[in-house]
Amino acid sequence: MPQVDVSRRYGLIDRAEVEQYGYKLPPPREKEPERDPSAGYTKRDEVMTGQTETGAPSSLKDSEGNSLPEGGCGKIGWDDIREGSSTGTELAEKLLGDAWSALLENEIFKGAEKDWAACMKKAGYDFQHRWEAGNSVGGADAGRQREMALVDLGCAEETNYIGRAMAVDVAIQKNLIRENEASLRAELDVQKKVLERAKEALR
Repeated sequence: MPQVDVSRRYGLIDRAEVEQYGYKLPPPREKEPERDPSAGYTKRDEVMTGQTETGAPSSLKDSEGNSLPEGGCGKIGWDDIREGSSTGTELAEKLLGDAWSALLENEIFKGAEKDWAACMKKAGYDFQHRWEAGNSVGGADAGRQREMALVDLGCAEETNYIGRAMAVDVAIQKNLIRENEASLRAELDVQKKVLERAKEALR
């Protein structure tokens, strides 16, 4: 089964990215703060996560001899911000997964997959689903992966796989949103409160 990754929900879609990275995700546009590579895993990391560099529970204690809580101080801070509530994203994430499951069973989408598979067959590959192409070269070198990715994307473009899949998926998601509107609005309110508490904590 494929992973339901939002950026790759319909497989590869950007030719410029594929030509450069193949199946690999491009690096994030926003750079994370640089860290001195010689610093290694610090006591701060251990305090925040409650784990040593190897992933074992930390044996650090505070000035009163108390052990670090499970999950470390980072978890305490996160729990305080949530105040025992959810993050406000659980239902949305579930519905996104439900939409994916419904998409896989949709006849229009199955037709798009069939046309893509026929195109790949002409190129010498026997696949039923788009994710199988990437999986088949998962252990190959970058050049081989890029070669397969370009054939994969070429067939997707030729059969309008992406447009057909997206049209069906959008219709399914809109229907799920209508059916769950009240609950989604309630989750949005929870998420807003979590963000407000996080802002307060940073002041």
